[in-house]
Amino acid sequence: MNCLKELKSHYGASEGYALYRLVMEECFGLTHTDILLGKDSQISEENKVRLEEIVTRLLENEPVQYILGYTHFYGHRFNVRSGVLIPRPETELLVDKVLELVRCASGDGPSRVLDVGTGSGCIAISLALAGCKVTAMDISEDALGVALENASMYH
Repeated sequence: MNCLKELKSHYGASEGYALYRLVMEECFGLTHTDILLGKDSQISEENKVRLEEIVTRLLENEPVQYILGYTHFYGHRFNVRSGVLIPRPETELLVDKVLELVRCASGDGPSRVLDVGTGSGCIAISLALAGCKVTAMDISEDALGVALENASMYH
């Protein structure tokens, strides 16, 4: 399988290459320069099999974040998996706005925030790391498990 060609065909040239580059960097430690120099064709047979498995999942439209098992949000790494929404980059603006509002309203001590439907916990944890006292809740036990995993990485 020509993985890069398959991804470009499925996702378009730009997004296909971006996904390929992300996988090569995150899973195999290859930089953009390494890819341009053709080092991606020199990975071990074991890693070629792993790459093909990842590309197959991508071609089935599984989000790369679920395949990797994590995503980055507000400067931190958060575990994600099926059953937990992947935080979107624009959600970081929500964190900025909440921090702006609670700083304006803060009197004595840290501001208190309630995060309903916390999912991965990325919003709650980002706010807590910024000094807020946060209570997070979700009806999904799977989501709460992921949020607790993430919280334990930063506590």
